[in-house]
Amino acid sequence: MSRKFNDEIDPAEVKGRALLDRAFSEMRNGDDTGAIADYTAVIELPKAAPEDVALALINRGGLKAQGGDYQATINDTTEVINLAGAPPHLIAFAFKNRGSSQAALGDLKEAVVDFTATMQAPGVTIETVAEAYIERAKAKNALHDLKGAIADYSEVVTMSGVPTHALARALYGRGQLKDPQDVAMDSPDKSYQAIIDRTLADNRDAAIADYTAVIELEGAPLEESTRARLFRGLARRKKDEAH
Repeated sequence: MSRKFNDEIDPAEVKGRALLDRAFSEMRNGDDTGAIADYTAVIELPKAAPEDVALALINRGGLKAQGGDYQATINDTTEVINLAGAPPHLIAFAFKNRGSSQAALGDLKEAVVDFTATMQAPGVTIETVAEAYIERAKAKNALHDLKGAIADYSEVVTMSGVPTHALARALYGRGQLKDPQDVAMDSPDKSYQAIIDRTLADNRDAAIADYTAVIELEGAPLEESTRARLFRGLARRKKDEAH
């Protein structure tokens, strides 16, 4: 895909913001290769503002993750975390993105550490905190820490000012963990599943309640509300069969 500007921008002569603006435009037009090139130019730009460098690293890392290069994302986000003068809210975002990439590579304990660091970072936004809790809950579940996973989802549910999409994800995720049938779809470990079945046998009503909350949540993403309707129906059927 062709570049969006007629003249090539010389990193030695312009500010990083101009390159960032062009990279944003390229991303919107599906030119990820061009965007990565411009983000790299910002990162290598002499005397570029730390905020511009941090943003370029985060966005370049995000594009690399979309392409499955999680190690490259880890490298970029680590640079942000160690970058002198990087804004605190971008450092928090870098911790979250690094945690997601570590989880994708199966480094779940390291991911939990990074998601925790995200929550504790100065200047972190409520949305980023909520997303970190949700991602940490997924990592804890994969580590067979069922109670910890449910607790993390519950933190999001009880937080003030959480965006609707994050609240819907947390309710749905918690509902899944409280419904043994649904957890079985995600967990190939039969011994872990036996623990879940034994521990949560009486929690199907709680799962149904969480699914219902998603369905009734105004502005909930279509994907979550549709899945919630499906799994609520399945949970109700399993409940009826148990009686």
